[in-house]
Amino acid sequence: RYREKLGYFKAKAPKKDLIWINALGLGETLSLTLFLEELSQVFSDHTLLITSSTLQSKIALENIPLSSNIIHQFAPIDNYYVLKSFLDYWKPKMALFSELDIWPLRTKKVKERKIPLLLINARMNSKKNISRRRLGKLFSEPLKEFDHIFLQDQSSKSHFIDFGVNENKITVNGPLK
Repeated sequence: RYREKLGYFKAKAPKKDLIWINALGLGETLSLTLFLEELSQVFSDHTLLITSSTLQSKIALENIPLSSNIIHQFAPIDNYYVLKSFLDYWKPKMALFSELDIWPLRTKKVKERKIPLLLINARMNSKKNISRRRLGKLFSEPLKEFDHIFLQDQSSKSHFIDFGVNENKITVNGPLK
């Protein structure tokens, strides 16, 4: 299924409205499983598309009984043509990202289509803050694309504000585990 990362799709596009939830690897994916189940009940009339980037997360999701309105797909690479193909095919009505490895083109293309974009379950300690500072605008500019950011802890809030995120766009709600 690695071809999914290049814009080829195994699953059939649903007729229902779709919410895209993007996690990076195994840890982010597993931390969202209870959240996904709750979301699938609240939005039972929607399809939830969970994307991840690793084989381990795919295998883990196959071994967890998920609601029938949740499907997995490998996340698209950050390439103009692949993202266009992905967004044209799935047509998400909302995108929720749960990772700090934020891809600039991915966030930009989602916002160009006026799709509400949320960063969820985010956390940034001092060590991550320093490593993200080295990325400069490659990290700070995509952060500004998010309509709202939900953080795991209060100490992360100041780090996100330091990167130029408006405080009114930030809510500290704790981890989703």
